[in-house]
Amino acid sequence: MKSDQTSIFIVKKRSLSCQSRETIKVKDIVGVYLYTRRSRVTFSWKIELDRVFLGCIGIGWQVRRVKSIQEMVVYHTIHKTRGGMKGDRMNMAKKAFTLVELLVVIAIIGVLIGLLLPAVQSAREAARRANCTNNLKQMGLGMHNFATARKERFPPGRVKQSNFKTVGWSSFFLDFMEQSQLQATWDAVADPDVASGDSRLYLAANFIDKINENATHTKIPTYLCPSTAREDSTRRNGFIVTAGQYEGMACTDYFGNAGPNHNEPQFLKPNGDRYEEHSGVLLRKNADNLDGGTRFSQITDGLSKTVVVCEITGSGLRGGSNNSARGVWASGLNCSEIGHNNSTPAIINPDPSDVWKEVNTPLLSDHPSGASVLMCDGSVHFLNESTDKNIVTGLMSKNCGEIVSVD
Repeated sequence: MKSDQTSIFIVKKRSLSCQSRETIKVKDIVGVYLYTRRSRVTFSWKIELDRVFLGCIGIGWQVRRVKSIQEMVVYHTIHKTRGGMKGDRMNMAKKAFTLVELLVVIAIIGVLIGLLLPAVQSAREAARRANCTNNLKQMGLGMHNFATARKERFPPGRVKQSNFKTVGWSSFFLDFMEQSQLQATWDAVADPDVASGDSRLYLAANFIDKINENATHTKIPTYLCPSTAREDSTRRNGFIVTAGQYEGMACTDYFGNAGPNHNEPQFLKPNGDRYEEHSGVLLRKNADNLDGGTRFSQITDGLSKTVVVCEITGSGLRGGSNNSARGVWASGLNCSEIGHNNSTPAIINPDPSDVWKEVNTPLLSDHPSGASVLMCDGSVHFLNESTDKNIVTGLMSKNCGEIVSVD
């Protein structure tokens, strides 16, 4: 060989051994030395293509030079059945995975992923639902701060000036939610067709006018549920996408409670009569100013037993001849009487087609098995889909004497 670092030995029983295990190219072998020794030394080796694989232990004393690599090959061929080569092949086979073992490992990994994926998805939804709950709590705090400044009155459901389109409740307490840059203002407007230098919502102009574009086109994260995955065809990623006067306006997933649906005979008060219109808190009637909201004293069913805001997610434009911007956060049409005009759809989480194009709608969310509601006392509760419709309508009325609870 070119160096003396590796040597080949022969012992009494003609087993081969060397001092270390390594791979030697055949072209690098100049000569091979065979040593004899009295004690047995274990050896395993083979020749494969142009490489010689050597692995052995021990030290030898008596030297005999092998004349050529062919002589070494012949020697190996004669003596390979004496245990050394067979043992080495078995050891080499044990170091690799079989196809069956590999498939078993892949199957186990697949089972583990199948077990963990639902848990991961559940954890993510729990986080989104907690964020949704926090959104509603922020609204509750903003409303109560507004009420403190307005002699215990909630914001009006909507305000209308002149022949302008109505502006909704969600515009009136933004300064109490750290959104004062979007707060509604009664400041005078010189030219409503000229964009303003700020993003306030000017009530002295129509909310679709150019002066209000900065405000109405600004998305408010607090007004969007993070679980919302389904949206009306007129809306995408929280904005109106249908061409027209509402295009680009930011949306909301939370609607004001205007009371139970007074047009549907399936929804009745405890005495068997139909609910009157405006039985809720954020009403669908026009107020002249911000002092026209429902007073705390009018909520005789109790603040903790009456809903003020609920989830109706994914809403955009209603469509049709009355193409109202009911899903826009600044619009005065984002109040709804709760309950479908037809007795068939569920009152919580029906098919979205029974919600988005209706005037009076059930609750809707993309949370599994229910929807969240904000109570008048600022608490947030989750109404399960299995909640009886009479309990839901009882929570929506403020003064009809129902004995109901969200617990």
